[in-house]
Amino acid sequence: VITSHLLPILLKQPKSRIVIASSVSQCRTVRDWDDLHYYTTRPYSAHSAYSESKLLDAMLTMEFADRLQKAGFPTTKITANCLDPGTVNTKMLLAGWGPIGIQVDDAFDETWLCSSPEVDGMTGKYYVSKNERGSSSSYNQSERDKMWKILSTLAPEAAAMWDFEWSKQAY
Repeated sequence: VITSHLLPILLKQPKSRIVIASSVSQCRTVRDWDDLHYYTTRPYSAHSAYSESKLLDAMLTMEFADRLQKAGFPTTKITANCLDPGTVNTKMLLAGWGPIGIQVDDAFDETWLCSSPEVDGMTGKYYVSKNERGSSSSYNQSERDKMWKILSTLAPEAAAMWDFEWSKQAY
């Protein structure tokens, strides 16, 4: 939702990058599109919920990249990519697993993806340790269509921003 509302500002800049954090822990598929909140058909599992949310983050990134391209915005103007930030000693990791990752102050992959010339013009990609890695589930258009339909229901104003009707007058 925040990215959608920032879109007009991002497009006014000479060059913008949308960067979304996903995870190598993302699952391969959403198990139950009708029960994303784990209310009805399955017991709640924090790990499963996290894995599905990270897949949805990657799917959303690929959808953003495709919609920007289809609307005619060149990759020299705006890109959308996602990454696994690495195993970082966040509060969540420390609570669940202990200090097995790198310190928060040493986690720079996000900065690299936001600013490095190495990724100029790259869009719709998923990076792990600064290397492009496939995320086949996130490229599945029929699954992304399901995700977009849910997003459009939950946040219609945000989803409508990606139809770019508003941008025809502005750009």
